[in-house]
Amino acid sequence: MTGSVGSKILSIVAVVVLLLTAVCAFRFNEPQFKAYREAMAHRARLQSENAAKNEELSELRRDQDRFVNDDEFVIRVARENRKLFPGEILFTFPTPDDH
Repeated sequence: MTGSVGSKILSIVAVVVLLLTAVCAFRFNEPQFKAYREAMAHRARLQSENAAKNEELSELRRDQDRFVNDDEFVIRVARENRKLFPGEILFTFPTPDDH
């Protein structure tokens, strides 16, 4: 019976030591865990921004290609920006907001 009680006490002591070691290890490494989580959040933000910039770049490249290869697109953009062909005259009419 004595051996049984001694092994139970030894088991309890081992569990307590193991728990204390785990708590201390976590406590001493907590700043590193926090820094890691912050770095991962920053990385996610950068990846999101990078994806948005890549989409913007793709749109610019599509427009650039259209300026080179699509005459109707060039004319439409020019008209939207009030550009004229040589010899054309631009007529503007007042709107109710101009008065």
